[in-house]
Amino acid sequence: MFTYEDLISERVARALNLKLTGEQIDRLTKRHTVNSAAYWAYLKGVFYWGKRSPEGFKKAMEYFRVRRAIKILITRSPTQASQTVTRC
Repeated sequence: MFTYEDLISERVARALNLKLTGEQIDRLTKRHTVNSAAYWAYLKGVFYWGKRSPEGFKKAMEYFRVRRAIKILITRSPTQASQTVTRC
């Protein structure tokens, strides 16, 4: 999925005939997460947050917690992850 995003942003920049520096290219293609499950949980959270309803906020918070838990499980040792996730 991220490959498609990179390809699209590169083609848009070329179509606009933009002259980008190396730093600008790096910023354009920088990924804030490489975990697609965490990314999708974030997108779903943003979607429900945008509903601006009590149910939407509740659902959004569930997805944001899932995203946080996924990132913790990936970046920490199993012991640290289990301790942190239980506090979410």
